[in-house]
Amino acid sequence: MEAEPPQPAPLDPNESLQELFSAHGLPAQRKGDFVIVDDFEMVISGVAVVGRQDAQATLVRLDIIVTDITLEKGDLTESFVGVGKDCRTALGDALHHFTQGMFHVLVSALRGRPSPEVVNDAWRICGVERQVTLGSLCTRGPFPESAWPGALEALKSQLSDMPLPPGTHGMSYFAYRSPGQPAVVDVSSNGISYGSLDVPLLAQAWPEAGSYYSARMFCIIAGAPGA
Repeated sequence: MEAEPPQPAPLDPNESLQELFSAHGLPAQRKGDFVIVDDFEMVISGVAVVGRQDAQATLVRLDIIVTDITLEKGDLTESFVGVGKDCRTALGDALHHFTQGMFHVLVSALRGRPSPEVVNDAWRICGVERQVTLGSLCTRGPFPESAWPGALEALKSQLSDMPLPPGTHGMSYFAYRSPGQPAVVDVSSNGISYGSLDVPLLAQAWPEAGSYYSARMFCIIAGAPGA
């Protein structure tokens, strides 16, 4: 009988996560599948799953699960897709998108470490001014950058009348458009409903293009004053 080909080792993003937090001055220790940050004030874990593999590229989905004492719901989960020639490079791409879009927000908004990689803003939500920390926009394809300011203003306008919970929570905005198809927009957060958003109106911000493009933005909305 022919010997079975060796199986690749499971993808483990948590060593990279531990190194990332440590490199930014936050005490971080690896404990099994978890990374303990700031003496258990934050616990983060990454799970990598291999998706499509063909001659052109490999796709890996990186799920990031964060628990932090400052979050109203206790934890949040975000997913990032990586593309590369093999599993390792695809995971590296997913980790890059996590770092660019989410990591600096967590460090700044939840752990109190100022970062030049985020934008701090004040949004009026249901009549109350809330501090918002926004990460960098992560894009793929021929993304129309000129459309983003209008798309963001449309989101802020709709949130101004929405009765969001008063505590600190994360929010993810994802938009994509394929040739010949309408744009698709998704706004989500762990355990919080955005069902009253006029999603078709939000989608109008994204113009037609000759090939697929997408954009993802993650932010932390701080708790309302007195919450």
